[in-house]
Amino acid sequence: SEETMARAMRPIAVSVRNAAKLLNVRPYWITKAVRTGDLVPRKCGVKSLIAVADLERWFSNLPPTPSSKKGVSRVN
Repeated sequence: SEETMARAMRPIAVSVRNAAKLLNVRPYWITKAVRTGDLVPRKCGVKSLIAVADLERWFSNLPPTPSSKKGVSRVN
């Protein structure tokens, strides 16, 4: 099925830059999470890679955006 194929093609690890792109954030935030120990990169040669499973877990543990008065989340 398409879902199985998409899952098979999904990378298991990404660079800091690509991790930031996946989450639509600046690389600074990924690097900060690495410095604080919230994300642990693995080295492959000179490249640092972040496991996608770790990235998903880190993202899931981020605090939710406070709701606005109208009940719609605000994005800054």
